[in-house]
Amino acid sequence: MKKSLMFIVVCGLTGRALAGSLSCTSTYNSLPSGYSAGGSGTSPSHCLSSYTGYQCNSSTRQCDTVQNCTSCTSGYYPSQITVPSSGVCSTVTFSSCCTQCYDCTSDTDYQYYSPGYLRKANRWCNCGVCETSYVYKCADGYYGNPGDQPTGCEPCKECENCESDTEWKPQQIEGWVVKVTRTCECDGSCVIDKISNACAAGYYMSSGCTRCPGDGDSAVASWNITDCFIPGGQTLSDETGSYEYISDCYYSF
Repeated sequence: MKKSLMFIVVCGLTGRALAGSLSCTSTYNSLPSGYSAGGSGTSPSHCLSSYTGYQCNSSTRQCDTVQNCTSCTSGYYPSQITVPSSGVCSTVTFSSCCTQCYDCTSDTDYQYYSPGYLRKANRWCNCGVCETSYVYKCADGYYGNPGDQPTGCEPCKECENCESDTEWKPQQIEGWVVKVTRTCECDGSCVIDKISNACAAGYYMSSGCTRCPGDGDSAVASWNITDCFIPGGQTLSDETGSYEYISDCYYSF
């Protein structure tokens, strides 16, 4: 019996990457040693003078060639543009000659777009064409994070038990009182804005809250012993007899 022989030929790819597959972030005015270059399929227009540049991927050492305009015909000006490449790079950036853009300024503030949404336009000139992108935010009375799409803003919610303290409240530590300021956020969350601590009435600040001498009193948040006083109308007695304070009598040194 005769045996037949089968030959399988495997064709390998060359070291050249597939067109448009590389990120080419390195730019050169002359081709570096050890690098290879091919065409990008691009060419600037309306140039009076130009020079050759190379956009390269440093890992593969492969480049696409581009022409950069340095001067242009009347009515055009050099401008950087980025376009898809037909070479190894996914895109290439070069200086072409472009016309000017008119009425192509970005919004300075957000404008009404639709119920619950405000919009701001960012505009830039891309070789004579005014390009525009939009960013959105929620209007007053709404909350969310819409970003570049007018979605995600919801009407504000009410908070429960989110009132700020109107009076000082005693703490666990004797002589101290606290007052808390709260804010109801649009998403319904209750946020503590401020926690105020102070000495209670009848105390003053001295390495902590210290009791006023004797039967003295003081206002909340007193800082000095001279803020302590004997309330008017109080009657005291000693060996000389009884007497009454006709007005608040403050402590003094």
